[in-house]
Amino acid sequence: MADSKKVDTKKPITTIVRRTVKPGREAEYEQWVSDTTEDLKKAPGYMDITMIKPGATAKLKEYVLIIRFDNFENVEKWEKSEPRNKWMEKAKDLTEQVSNTKVTGLEYWFPLPEIPKSAVPPRYKMAMVTALAIYPLSLIINNIYGFLSLPTNPYLRGLIITITLVCLMTYFVMPKMTSIFRNWLFKPQP
Repeated sequence: MADSKKVDTKKPITTIVRRTVKPGREAEYEQWVSDTTEDLKKAPGYMDITMIKPGATAKLKEYVLIIRFDNFENVEKWEKSEPRNKWMEKAKDLTEQVSNTKVTGLEYWFPLPEIPKSAVPPRYKMAMVTALAIYPLSLIINNIYGFLSLPTNPYLRGLIITITLVCLMTYFVMPKMTSIFRNWLFKPQP
């Protein structure tokens, strides 16, 4: 789990919550998520939430919630808030196990031991969404820089374009693309 000493508190942060729901309580839990989300949407810095449901044949009914905030401070405010504490108290009756992980930036897109495989989209989906983002962005950047008097040295020019592309992808484009394609990216696997 991340803490404010290890995490850049100004970067967007993703919280991954895994809960094993008690047998027969799945519909109640899904309603709980829906109701909780209404309060969550009012929290400062809230960006979005995705719920990954367990497959129909899964023995354990483990649900994964992927919650994104604009920075670590706003996650901490939400986690210490009265509405969240009330919702967590209600969840105790519905669940058997809970685990919580926080990640920032690009680490979310790469498999890490502490991130469940079910919370990471298949690589081909990540590649397709990334290509959809990079292609038009690279055309736009090249056109804009074509009008500017960038150095003619191809290595220096390539470095400037790469830095611009990576910064735009990390902080603006991929968070938006992930939000747009989240239902496809995080479709539960049977």
